[in-house]
Amino acid sequence: VMALSRRGRVRAYGEMVDMLAQRGELPDAIALEQFWNDLGSRASIFLMCGYSAAHFVSTGTHRALIDICKAHSGVHHHAQDPLANWLLNTAHNGSRGSAALRH
Repeated sequence: VMALSRRGRVRAYGEMVDMLAQRGELPDAIALEQFWNDLGSRASIFLMCGYSAAHFVSTGTHRALIDICKAHSGVHHHAQDPLANWLLNTAHNGSRGSAALRH
């Protein structure tokens, strides 16, 4: 990534955090988010992340959802995804959030 970023901004799509969330490995998912942020501070990278709302339905996962959202510079959702809308509103106590995240 570092060598590629010297030639211009690297664009990537990340789904590993979602895979960790699916397996219930939320601390590892959050640690991976931090890794991406650290890499992004050293390399010109645009990372688009995708998450399945179904992995955050349990109330025990809402804190992790908030932490994952905070790790991103932008959070967006599809207007026709009522589960993601509900989860984000619930996890953020009524604030706006999203299911498609950008570092």
